Amino acid sequence: TEASAFELLGSIVINVPFDAFRDHLKNLFSILLTKLQQGKTPRYVNLVTNFFALYIGKFGPQAYFDQLNAIQPGLGLMLLSQVWVGRLNTDPPLRMDAKVQVVGLTKVLCETPALLSDPNTQQVWAQVLEGVMKVITNPNANMGGGSAAASGAGGGDDDDDFEVEIGYDSQFSKLHFAARPVTDPFPEVRDPPLALVQGLHALCASQPG
Repeated sequence: TEASAFELLGSIVINVPFDAFRDHLKNLFSILLTKLQQGKTPRYVNLVTNFFALYIGKFGPQAYFDQLNAIQPGLGLMLLSQVWVGRLNTDPPLRMDAKVQVVGLTKVLCETPALLSDPNTQQVWAQVLEGVMKVITNPNANMGGGSAAASGAGGGDDDDDFEVEIGYDSQFSKLHFAARPVTDPFPEVRDPPLALVQGLHALCASQPG
């Protein structure tokens, strides 16, 4: 299933050294974007944006922009403003997915000074900040709580996959429903909202006026 595929991708990002899969990233991103272009379902948008947030959280925003802009100039910014931020507004992430989103997008906001270089990119920056604030202030977010799919940046509720799996046999279903350990990709970030505030403070200090 799509969720399982993204869970595997997330596990690779979390556990495998970057240099071990660096050469495959261009093909990987191309495949993800082709799928996004062919069938932009809300579920797939959730999965792919959660993966991007995890990727940025681990390797930085420049790694994200470099990969996407190598496919098409300006693609990283366009995807961020036209697809990713919209998802945060219409279907805000919950539990561990919420934490991953806040961590990843905090890096976009605070470690991409080029976004503050002209009015157009400043508008995107403001949209991202608004989206992050909606995640943080969502009373149902339970940020960092358990989500089976989130352990690999899968994204959101995995009920669709459970329904498919149940048809095979009851013993497998019991195993599938057994609580899978939720891996926190960013255990060092104990308080994502505080990390955002601290990052914005450092950004303001480095950008006087």
